[in-house]
Amino acid sequence: MAQSVRRIVTGHDAAGKAGGVRRGMGVAKRGVGAGGGVNAVCPTSVDTDLSARSGGGDVIREKFGISAEEMRKSFLSPEDIARAVLYLATDADFTGRALLIDRDPDTGEP
Repeated sequence: MAQSVRRIVTGHDAAGKAGGVRRGMGVAKRGVGAGGGVNAVCPTSVDTDLSARSGGGDVIREKFGISAEEMRKSFLSPEDIARAVLYLATDADFTGRALLIDRDPDTGEP
């Protein structure tokens, strides 16, 4: 259940994220051939102090009847995000992409 619940975002969150991704794609398109790359990292929920202080989705948990522990198990760690950024900075041979980072619903792996 938590896997599908995390996909609920508010309009302003979605608009802000989409604007950032589109800006990155535009910069990447203008910079093609300049020797660098611009990509966006788009994580789903991340387990941080901020998410813990904000209640970690109390409204969503109540609506769907899931526990805080169950929901937090589906969160990514900051290290998961760091691995994706490191990959993009060192190994990626593409530019102008948005990399969605999520947990596999079957294995729980990012």
